[in-house]
Amino acid sequence: MGLNYFAGQQGDALNAILAAAGYNFSLLLRWLKGFLWLLIAAYKVSRKNSKPDPSHCSRPTNLTR
Repeated sequence: MGLNYFAGQQGDALNAILAAAGYNFSLLLRWLKGFLWLLIAAYKVSRKNSKPDPSHCSRPTNLTR
């Protein structure tokens, strides 16, 4: 775990708890990164598969001559 700057038995226990908390926080950040990538990918797929609504076009599509 590296050099312990805390003194005594309480310092050893505190160092172990803080190291475990830091490890769990890194796992949480890794999960959050993967979740955000998944959301972005799903958003891009939904944008690619959506068809534009023709009612928003500025010119009519049915022109008869």
